[in-house]
Amino acid sequence: PLSNPDLYTVTIAYPIKGTRLYHEIEDKITTPYDFAISTDRDIDFKRTHSKNFYKYAVRWVYNEVNYKKEKSKFRKLKNRIKSEVAQMLMALS
Repeated sequence: PLSNPDLYTVTIAYPIKGTRLYHEIEDKITTPYDFAISTDRDIDFKRTHSKNFYKYAVRWVYNEVNYKKEKSKFRKLKNRIKSEVAQMLMALS
């Protein structure tokens, strides 16, 4: 069955201290951080792809969902174009 939520959130995975992901990337952390003044989202680590790749991936998903949900032909086309651009930018990242 196809899911069709009214609301959704897309985010780039980030390691939360104490989780399996954190332990998997602990030796790949690239920036020092202090939990007293920062959050888990501030942890930067060496990933498979560039930061821009993931930024465009989020845009792609967002525009694909909006494309599927849109009723207006003009806005539907606009979302399709944005989706295609995001995919191209992912490939170039």
